[in-house]
Amino acid sequence: MRRLRGITLIEVLCVIAIIGIIAAIAYPVFQGGKEKSKEVSCMQQLRQIHMALAMYGNDYPGYLPVHENIDIPNAPMLHSSKLLPYLPDRRVQYCPDTPQCVKEEYFSTYTWMARWEDTTREGYDAFMKRHNAHFDDPEKPFPIVFCLIHDELYYYPREREMSPEYNPPFVVQLYADGHAKAGRLHTLRNFTIARACYSSPRTLER
Repeated sequence: MRRLRGITLIEVLCVIAIIGIIAAIAYPVFQGGKEKSKEVSCMQQLRQIHMALAMYGNDYPGYLPVHENIDIPNAPMLHSSKLLPYLPDRRVQYCPDTPQCVKEEYFSTYTWMARWEDTTREGYDAFMKRHNAHFDDPEKPFPIVFCLIHDELYYYPREREMSPEYNPPFVVQLYADGHAKAGRLHTLRNFTIARACYSSPRTLER
């Protein structure tokens, strides 16, 4: 009669090691897919914002545009709360992955390229010169709305010592024609997420 042989400790350790190796291989793939999903979701929200801007423009003909080359109404870009009646959900104003501390501090986590309304405001001329420089050349499209959540949460400040020329921010962008894209793209970099959530930007490091 054959005796049943139990599982040895070595066999158990081998199985655990194999599972660990598989998990180590699968985790980056899973994490990358998760982040990609957030990027796609953010681009979809930006397209909804573009449609909301178009509907606002239809309701308010004769609006002041963001720039003579950008047929987008300036008022809802300057005060994004004006878009709420045209959006399916308040949450569209926040790119996915937005920390709660930022939602408590800001009405929207997007950067809106709007001109100032107050022409007497200090620094107006200098600001408008920079603003116009972004849109004066139609052959070099500049985003009208963009989000830097991913850059500040996952890249800044780990790469803060690098020049933006060699370390462009990871950003999700919306252009005047309605298309959106994400990636390492040259644009304005800001640190609103860091300022809203942390006393020191170093605490963003993971």
